[in-house]
Amino acid sequence: MTVLEKLYGQFQPLAAAIGHEELNKILVTHNSTVLEGSTLTMIETALLIKDGITPAGKPLGYSNMVRDHYEALSFVLDRAKEKVPVTEGFVRTIAGKVMKTTGAVQKTVLGDYDISKGDYRLSSAYANIEQGDGQVVSRYYPAHQKIPSSMGEFCSGLQQKMKAIEGIDKVYGLAFDAHYYLRSIHPFGDGNSRTSRLLINFIQAYYGFPITPVQPNKRAEYLKAFYDSSGEDTTPMRDFLLAQACAYMGEMVEASKLEEKSIKGQGISHGQQSDERKPGGQRM
Repeated sequence: MTVLEKLYGQFQPLAAAIGHEELNKILVTHNSTVLEGSTLTMIETALLIKDGITPAGKPLGYSNMVRDHYEALSFVLDRAKEKVPVTEGFVRTIAGKVMKTTGAVQKTVLGDYDISKGDYRLSSAYANIEQGDGQVVSRYYPAHQKIPSSMGEFCSGLQQKMKAIEGIDKVYGLAFDAHYYLRSIHPFGDGNSRTSRLLINFIQAYYGFPITPVQPNKRAEYLKAFYDSSGEDTTPMRDFLLAQACAYMGEMVEASKLEEKSIKGQGISHGQQSDERKPGGQRM
């Protein structure tokens, strides 16, 4: 039995007992948007999603980013339950929902494309990467002309792999690879990383497994794992995301054990327990 299988065996009954899905949707939304620059705290994120309270003193764009991500995640999880196939249209719909209120029409010499609708980009895309020696180099993503064919191959290949896979280790490995390849294609003008992480969540939920939040304080390691990976070897990205999945389930299991121990020590039955768990059981 692998570490992931063992943790999942311990986590599964806990998830059912605490209504895990809604709590984790808030945590995943918070973490994913903070990775992209949002300054909303976990509590502010929860209040915004559950009660519609927009935090004072924070840019409205961050609240819009949170709302859009939560709606996109809800859409992804609903479609996972319906077992819809991963098509180009499906991925583009996710991307459009991610950028629904923060995306805009981009004008280029080749024509216009709308980021808020999940249009493929018609412009070049690159990232500046700082090397270990402090030198900054530019990494260019595939030319926009290659995006339609690359996305077609990506989606058809992923559909075939999803038909013949089982077991949490293989499912998570496929989800992590899908994230890497979609992000490498970088098909959209913005929101590529969020869309790629949502694809992880879709594949995990498709098979009934818990979705993985990426800790925002691990952003540097997350980026390094991505840039250290390649089409021939996704090991760095896989290892990082697997560690995130195991850490999350492990923390939830340990928190449950401590809570159970505290309850027993106070002589409180489960029927008397008040639900004051922080959303997602996150570290604060």
